[in-house]
Amino acid sequence: MRGEVNVDLVPDIEPLWMMIHRLDGDGARGHESEGMHKIGKPILPVQFAFAEFPAWQIGQSRSDFRVRKFGLFRHAFIIAWGYASSGMEIPNGYHVVGAGKIASIVTYLQMTSRPEEVDPQPPAGCHLQRVKQMDLTRYRALFRRIGENWLWFSRLVLSDEELRSILHHPKQELYVLSQDGEDVGLMELDRRVAREVELAFFGITPERTGQGLGKYLIQEAIRLAWQGDTVRFWLHTCTLDSPQALGFYQRAGFRPYRRAIEVADDPRLTGKLPRHVASWYPIL
Repeated sequence: MRGEVNVDLVPDIEPLWMMIHRLDGDGARGHESEGMHKIGKPILPVQFAFAEFPAWQIGQSRSDFRVRKFGLFRHAFIIAWGYASSGMEIPNGYHVVGAGKIASIVTYLQMTSRPEEVDPQPPAGCHLQRVKQMDLTRYRALFRRIGENWLWFSRLVLSDEELRSILHHPKQELYVLSQDGEDVGLMELDRRVAREVELAFFGITPERTGQGLGKYLIQEAIRLAWQGDTVRFWLHTCTLDSPQALGFYQRAGFRPYRRAIEVADDPRLTGKLPRHVASWYPIL
């Protein structure tokens, strides 16, 4: 982990500013990089590297990165760059979620030691294949079949170019589980952070659940993730996922370590998902 991202949720009336400073071992603030780097457009890798350079030049191993209020794209980019978001502590009490929004409790889970090796055996008629350069139409169709009842939307809001840049990245591994020639499962391993693997997406189509396909797929995910020099395998799930998901991941060997609240536009109101899906979660 390169450091933490702290978000100052204030009205976006000032330009986006970024600052890196050193954190000593006890968390105290130490050296501060000279100057602040004003970015008035979407953050690009070269700008990020330029902002980090003074910190790495003095040999620090960890940075704390503070930014003004920013959108999901910037947040996703910063996390992909190798930072972990420290977030903000929410005070006790009830907090109103606006009309047209959805909200969920997100639980982060991880493995930090290599588990005992297993040799997963595929259920009858099943075949797991890594798919490189996957066709976007095929991907979106499977993504919808697995996730629309759980309001999966993050990949549906991406343009073809944005989605292709993720799926076709050399350190992004996409696996499709088929049964009797039909796509029925999806697993994505994100290796873009050195020595860490994120289980970015994982799921089975609803008509195939309860047949042991999920158990087989998570065993394969664990086996594949721990190949090489991996030291951490992590994921997150939320209350907009299957009610069985959290227990499923814990039984597989993952341990919870963080909780967050996610608020987003309801994808049924933005047109990314049909209005009739996920009837268990009412539209407001």
